[in-house]
Amino acid sequence: LLVASRARLIHGNLLLALPELDANQRLAIAHDFWRNITWNVLEWLKISSLTTEWIRRNVLFENVQVLDLALGEGRGVLLHSGHFGNWELCAMAISTRYQVAAVVRPQKNPYLDAWHNKNRGLFNMRILNHHQAVRETQEWLRNNGCVGILMDQNLYKGGVFVDFFGKPAATTSLTALLHLRTQSPIIGVYQRRQGLKHIVRFERIEAPSWNGSLGKN
Repeated sequence: LLVASRARLIHGNLLLALPELDANQRLAIAHDFWRNITWNVLEWLKISSLTTEWIRRNVLFENVQVLDLALGEGRGVLLHSGHFGNWELCAMAISTRYQVAAVVRPQKNPYLDAWHNKNRGLFNMRILNHHQAVRETQEWLRNNGCVGILMDQNLYKGGVFVDFFGKPAATTSLTALLHLRTQSPIIGVYQRRQGLKHIVRFERIEAPSWNGSLGKN
């Protein structure tokens, strides 16, 4: 019943977002979604046995010089991403090469939450609770680390709603807030599957100028 409910939601969203496609085209996209989610679940069940060697063979970085140049500025980097591909694996792969802290929302099940965070820390990725995100992330950025933020969720009170295919959709303002306070570069991160490989691509996001001021607390 749960899968059926989700299937209706997926088809409804695809109709809203891509009305120019016919039913068979939207069905093909929905099948790709389920295929990716299934792979994610199977990969996550084996995540505790993940090694840096497996990541080196199966996760490929594209345009990584963009991230290196941004870190060269010495103000840390804001990694702005979303729930694409296998987002958990993406963050872990980046943490094998860089200092990464991820802002996360705790799971409702405390045992599942502890298991998730234990696996996320396999390669020394730090987990930051979204309730204390602003203070802790600023400290991490001052040490020239990377802070990972998923955009497609409302992390805390103060998030904003934007028009998304004619519907109000929640997004976090945390990336913008931290950029304004720290001037840390924003790097967009996108992960996709290519056969059995995972491709992680980096792109610099140039934020508009801001003439106002923000407090330091």
